[in-house]
Amino acid sequence: MGERPFGKLSNYAVPVVLKNSSENLSNHLPQPQFGSNETYTHIILLCLTYNLAVRPRFKDLRERLVTILADRF
Repeated sequence: MGERPFGKLSNYAVPVVLKNSSENLSNHLPQPQFGSNETYTHIILLCLTYNLAVRPRFKDLRERLVTILADRF
C-alpha cells in the first residue's frame, strides 16, 4: 500500500504505455495485494484503457461493483 501506481515507470512513459493497445497494463500495474481479481480486471484495468469507447461508464462501474459486492456477501 502507498506504492507508486506504475512502479518504476517515469511520468513520461506512463502515457506511452496507456496509448499502446498491445501493451499489457498488468505488466506495469500489478494487482494490489488486498484487491480482488474481479475488481482489478473488470474495473481498474478497464478504467485505464486509453480508448474512451472501451472505458466503462459510471453506470457500468456501479453495476459491476454491486455485482462484486453481492457475490462476496
